[in-house]
Amino acid sequence: MRVRWSTAAVMGIVAMGATACASDAGPVVAGTTPAAQFAVGSCIGPRTGPGVGDYREVACADPAATGSILSRSVSSTPGVAAQLGRLSIACPDATDVVVELSELGPPLDGDSPAGYVCIRNLKAPHPGDPGNGGGPAIVVGDCVAASSGGDVQEIRCADRAKAKTRYRVVTVETVKDSPAAALVSPCAAGTDASFVLSRHGGERRVACAKRL
Repeated sequence: MRVRWSTAAVMGIVAMGATACASDAGPVVAGTTPAAQFAVGSCIGPRTGPGVGDYREVACADPAATGSILSRSVSSTPGVAAQLGRLSIACPDATDVVVELSELGPPLDGDSPAGYVCIRNLKAPHPGDPGNGGGPAIVVGDCVAASSGGDVQEIRCADRAKAKTRYRVVTVETVKDSPAAALVSPCAAGTDASFVLSRHGGERRVACAKRL
């Protein structure tokens, strides 16, 4: 399954005092093998000839290079990025695109066939930057549009005409994940809405937003 999270996804948003959450998934362990294919720091470009996968590893100075790998996570579960869901992916904030390892070609001997890489475009556009409407995570400065049913979609902050009800994330708080803690909003006074980004390891990350 392709996972190209360079655009927005839909989640739930609620007024202050309640929350809605993304998928809760188990841990993914970062790969540490120096010889791993598509390792951290290497660059990729589109595959233009025969071969498996849509990308090939190229020198970062190669004119064909389009992205740099910021992090690489491996798993025993094929399609793990899709199963984790966009908002539970463990990528650096600067990530523009998430791609499954299986989409990059066959693994080397001893390398993991499952997992994903987090990629930063070498040139603009950078959808993962705050306010640009994409990337694998919601970060401070991002904007979301709310529907009448309570679902929201990340949008570019510049897209003023895309929705009547829009919010900008002002803080992201990490709090204990417990029934008692869920009854108390971690957001500061003056915040108009909150939503849970992820739940893992007994903690949850909550985005606090103000209406625009």
